[in-house]
Amino acid sequence: MARTEIGAGVLSLQIAITKLQEHCLILRCSVPDEKFRGVIFTPDDEPYLGRPSVFHFDKMISITMKESSRIAAVTRRGDLSELQLAASQIIPQGLNLALSVRELVRQGYLFPAAVLLRPLMERAAIIILFAEKLIGNICLEGRLEIS
Repeated sequence: MARTEIGAGVLSLQIAITKLQEHCLILRCSVPDEKFRGVIFTPDDEPYLGRPSVFHFDKMISITMKESSRIAAVTRRGDLSELQLAASQIIPQGLNLALSVRELVRQGYLFPAAVLLRPLMERAAIIILFAEKLIGNICLEGRLEIS
């Protein structure tokens, strides 16, 4: 995967998370607290269903899940470098955090969702650093052909 594709994917995820954070702050003030007392929301009556930021976050999660399942077969071969091994552990953690954030937003628990955004962003930053180091190492060895 080219460096630009990795950077674009992470940037798109960061934009989705930022938009979600902004909408969480705005929407929490606009929804009365009594709506949240003792209620478990189903997918049909989510309080934030149809919001552009939530929709974009859902799309990013869906794309990431598909890509993760495609890459999983490669990581099971066992011939991974140290960076690839670390990434194969950190990326699923980040995906799990993203799914947790989405479920918390779906249920209307915006503060706990906002708390989980920091560890999600930390994992995204680690993966960016790994990708830059890996791409740099491959370029130095002359094995990378970016078209």
